[in-house]
Amino acid sequence: PLTGVPVFAIAGNHDWGGNMTAQLHLSRLMPNWRFPALFYTETLEQDGVRVKLIMSDSQILAGNVEGSYRAVRSALPQPENATAWMERELSAADADPELDYVVVTGHYPVYSAGLGGSTARLIERLRPLLERYHADLYLAGHDHDLQHLREPAGSVDYVVTGAGSRANRNAPYLERVPNNTSRFYTARGGGWVRLRFTKGALYATFY
Repeated sequence: PLTGVPVFAIAGNHDWGGNMTAQLHLSRLMPNWRFPALFYTETLEQDGVRVKLIMSDSQILAGNVEGSYRAVRSALPQPENATAWMERELSAADADPELDYVVVTGHYPVYSAGLGGSTARLIERLRPLLERYHADLYLAGHDHDLQHLREPAGSVDYVVTGAGSRANRNAPYLERVPNNTSRFYTARGGGWVRLRFTKGALYATFY
C-alpha cells in the first residue's frame, strides 16, 4: 500500500540492535525507501511551501553507541563529528530565504514527559542549536505516546509520536520536563500525528 509513497527513515535504539546495513541498502529494492545514511537531509516542496528535513541519528548524538555498537557504527556512512554536522546544516537552513520551515528528526526526544523521559545529552548538545538556528520543529519517537511540548520562552516545538505500534498507557511524568512545557499528552492507545505546512502556520493533528 505504500508503493510510491516516500518513506524517510532514521534509526532508533532497536534498529541499532539489528541489521543497520540492510536498512541502508533497502533502497536498492524499494525506491521509495529513503535512508542513504545515518544523517542526511531532504527538501520537500508542495503548494509553494518549502520544508527542509534534517534527519539525524540521535543514538549517536546522545552518545549511546558504546560497547557492541562500536563495530556497527564504524561500518556505516556518517559524519565524522555529528554535532558539527548538525550545526552546519541548521546554520545553512537558517540562512536560506527560500525555506519556510526547518524540521529536525531524531528517534530520542529532547523533551518528553513519557516513560523514557527527556534525553539529557540532547538537551545539552542539540537543544541550543535548535534554538540558535531557529528550527521550527523537532520530531521524535521512542516513548510510546503522543506529545506536544514547547518551552514557555522557547521558539521550538517538540512533537513525540511513538505510539504507532502501542501505547505505554501511563500518566505523564511532568517532573521530567521544565515547568509549563508539556502542552499535550496522551498514552491511552496507539496513534500517530499528521503535519500540515502552510505559508502561515504549521499544524500538528494527533490521531
